[in-house]
Amino acid sequence: MDGNSSVTTTRRSLLTAVGAGFGFGSLASRGASARRDESGYLLEQAEECVPIRPLRGRLPVKTFYEYHLPDERVTDENGGVGDGSVTYASAGTRDLQRDRTSILLLYRGPKGTSLVVVHGSVGNDDAGAVTFQLYNLPTDGEWVVKDDHYPDPETGDRAGTNYDEWATDGDDHRVDWTWGTSGTDGGAFRGLGDEFDVIVQPAFNEAAALYGDHYEGTITDWEFLSGSASAAERISLELDEPVEIRTGTCDG
Repeated sequence: MDGNSSVTTTRRSLLTAVGAGFGFGSLASRGASARRDESGYLLEQAEECVPIRPLRGRLPVKTFYEYHLPDERVTDENGGVGDGSVTYASAGTRDLQRDRTSILLLYRGPKGTSLVVVHGSVGNDDAGAVTFQLYNLPTDGEWVVKDDHYPDPETGDRAGTNYDEWATDGDDHRVDWTWGTSGTDGGAFRGLGDEFDVIVQPAFNEAAALYGDHYEGTITDWEFLSGSASAAERISLELDEPVEIRTGTCDG
């Protein structure tokens, strides 16, 4: 898509087409809509809007995510680090993870603002599958963590156990994730810039492309995390509807 008019058209047509009866699962209970909007970032589902704040840190987002892989599977492209306390999982977000839950957040680090996705939790004996279509990602940004996206160390080709599919050309991306027990899945896209307007169209469980092909499991909750890593506000989202994450204010 090219230009602001295309962004606006995509946002409105997508959200209008699928947004009937759509809202935040726990927005009213949190009283978020009455909070003064000074964050400069917002999250929308249909007619509901809530101001959000990035989690901030001094570490680059790759270090914050801390994607653990066996040493021989680490590459610059997947953004992993050598095997540690866990494998095939995000060790850095462990305190934010919840069983059978997918989390979404903005992270503000020394290299700018990133969109972070983590599905599942370390040590949980359930698995899962999720497909995300992401619209309007800046073309000068990049996925600095691709969990999972690892090679066969002997051939250099894609490993036979690497089932995830990453289609990341242009500004509209699609990722099909699936993961086994005790691991997580997800990624980190760095380079959102000073102004952005990203739509995430989810497909969880049976609606995901890889559901049942390799692993069995269920995601029961989707949450957006806002504020600080030590005391993040957890905004409950509907599993079957898109969200829009953008710069701006709800009262504007």
